[in-house]
Amino acid sequence: MRGANTLRKGVMVITLTIAVLVTVFLMPLQTHATQWRWETVTSLKDPVGDDNGAGNYVYPEASEFQKGVLDLTGFTARFNRGYGIQFMVNLSKIGGNPRNFNTGFSLQEIQIYVHAKDGAPGSISTYGLNVIVRGPDAWQFAVIAPAYAPPWNAAMVLIYANGTVVKDPEGANISVKDNSIVINIPMKYVRSWSDNMKYWRYFVAVTPFDPKEPFGVMRLSTAPGKNVIGGANPSALNAGVAPRIMDLLAPTAAIQRRLLSSYDTRSGSPAVVAAVPYTKNYVLPQPVKTVTLITTKTLPTTVTHYEYSTVTTTVTKLHEYYGSMTWGLMGLVILLAIVLAVLLERSRK
Repeated sequence: MRGANTLRKGVMVITLTIAVLVTVFLMPLQTHATQWRWETVTSLKDPVGDDNGAGNYVYPEASEFQKGVLDLTGFTARFNRGYGIQFMVNLSKIGGNPRNFNTGFSLQEIQIYVHAKDGAPGSISTYGLNVIVRGPDAWQFAVIAPAYAPPWNAAMVLIYANGTVVKDPEGANISVKDNSIVINIPMKYVRSWSDNMKYWRYFVAVTPFDPKEPFGVMRLSTAPGKNVIGGANPSALNAGVAPRIMDLLAPTAAIQRRLLSSYDTRSGSPAVVAAVPYTKNYVLPQPVKTVTLITTKTLPTTVTHYEYSTVTTTVTKLHEYYGSMTWGLMGLVILLAIVLAVLLERSRK
C-alpha cells in the first residue's frame, strides 16, 4: 500500500514538474507575442468631401483622377515594440495604380511631417507644397511617398530636420489595404522619439502626384487642365504663395480653408499650417492686413481655441493569435495535470 501511495505521489510530482517546465518554456513565447502587438496611439478623422484645397481647387482633368482619390478621411499612428511605427492614411478611394508603382498607388502623393518632441531641433519647411509649418510644430522627421520624382527617385523617403534623406529605408514597407495607405517604418529610424509617441503631432497632406515636377507635387493653374490642379487664386499664384495641397488633416473644412489661405501676397509669405492634434489655446492664422513689408507677419484671429475633438491617445492592445495560443497551451497543461491527479486519487480508493 505504501508503495502505491509513493507511486501516485511520484506521478503527481512529475506531472506538476512538467507543467511548470512547459509554463517556463512558453512564457518567452508569450512575451515575444506581446512585443509584436500593434498599439493604436493616435487616431484622427478628416471631413469627407473637403478635397478642394483652399476652397476652390479642382481635380486634374486626366480621367484617372476620379473624385475622391485625393480626399483624406482619416489618419492613424500605431506603435509596435518589436518592429517600429505604422502610419495609416485613409482616403475616400485609392483609384488604382495606373503607373504600376510598387507602393500599390500612384495617383496621390502622401506627405507626413511629425513633430515628435517639444524643444527638439526641427524644421518648418515642406517639400513642394508651398506652405510652412508653424514654429511650435516644427517637425523632426517626415515621410513622403511615392517619391519617384526628382531629386529622390524612390518609393519612399524618410527625411530628418537636419536635411538627411534616407531613400527606401531598410525594413520599411508600403501597402494598400482597402482605401488606406499603410506605411511601416522600423524602430531604428525613430528610436530617439518613440517613447514620446503619444505626444506626437502630425501635419498630413495629400496632393496629386506628378513624376515630372520637383518633389512629385503637381503644379497649379487658375484654370482646370489635364495635369494641373485648377482653381488657384490668381493673386496667390502670381505671388508664388499658392499652396499645392488638395487636402490636409484638419478637424473641419473651414479650418483647412483658413490655414491654406493664410498666405500674404504682398510680402510673399507662404501659408502657415499647423500639426494636429492642436496644442491647447492654438488659434488659427489669417493673412495679414498691413501693406508694410517689414512688419508683416501672420496674425491670429479672435478664435480662442480649436481642439481636435476626434483625437484619441489611449493605447489599444490588439488581440494576437500567438499570444492567445500560448496561454491556451499553458492552461491545457495545467488542466491535464489536475485531471491526472484526480484520476490517481480515485484509483487509490
